[in-house]
Amino acid sequence: MAGPFDLGTVVVRTALDVNPETTQISAKSDPIPTILEGIPLDLRSITLKVSKPIFTLNPTSCEPFAFTGSALSVLNQLAPFSQHFQVGGCPALAFKPKLALSLKGSTKRTGNPALKAVLSTKPGEANIASAQVTLPPSEFLDNAHIKTVCTKAQFYEGASPGEKCPPESIYGFAKATTPLLEKPLEGPVYLGTGYGHQLPDLLADLGGQIPVVLNGTVSSFHGGIRNSFEAVPDAPSQASPWRWTAARRASWSTAKTSARA
Repeated sequence: MAGPFDLGTVVVRTALDVNPETTQISAKSDPIPTILEGIPLDLRSITLKVSKPIFTLNPTSCEPFAFTGSALSVLNQLAPFSQHFQVGGCPALAFKPKLALSLKGSTKRTGNPALKAVLSTKPGEANIASAQVTLPPSEFLDNAHIKTVCTKAQFYEGASPGEKCPPESIYGFAKATTPLLEKPLEGPVYLGTGYGHQLPDLLADLGGQIPVVLNGTVSSFHGGIRNSFEAVPDAPSQASPWRWTAARRASWSTAKTSARA
């Protein structure tokens, strides 16, 4: 609208990019018209409205956040902008995730059974900020079973993560279900190197409507194996089965999780 003139609605397409490691969304619009029906247009304000139901949810962290962005003029002048955002009531959120572990296959020393882990949460609970699972010393890796690994450069090469990884570097599969997406996210789990750790990392490439990459650090703890996922996207997931190879039956296991609230 320009004074008494109403030029109607102009549709400008906006692409949404999802950060695979944080699931943070970035929106980038096509160029906004500078002239319409012979009338020059000046941009006075920008308002972003997300009105689709169950497209985004409140974060389970009461730390200060901000909506940030920038506008680029036709003269290549950049105007940054930021809007403070913060939620409250985090201590009132419930947090009781459940982790179930099971083995399938031979449990003899060289049996290499499959290890399945299912992590489940209930709607309305705080999401998981980090997860750490420690296996007992009786559950160790069979070095003869490890064929090869995927380097960091290989993992991020190609059109999608893991596309250029050797097939022999896949040692399991993962699946995550979230109410925000119509279909589950699922994909292979790789052993990866090049992340600055002594042991190879666990890299889960979850594909589907959006790409999500989970990076787990493998370390030794009191003679056992420990997997640590320090950065879990703040997106609700109801169940995540993981299958991994092991050498002997686990007599016990421990899980440590922390809420974002």
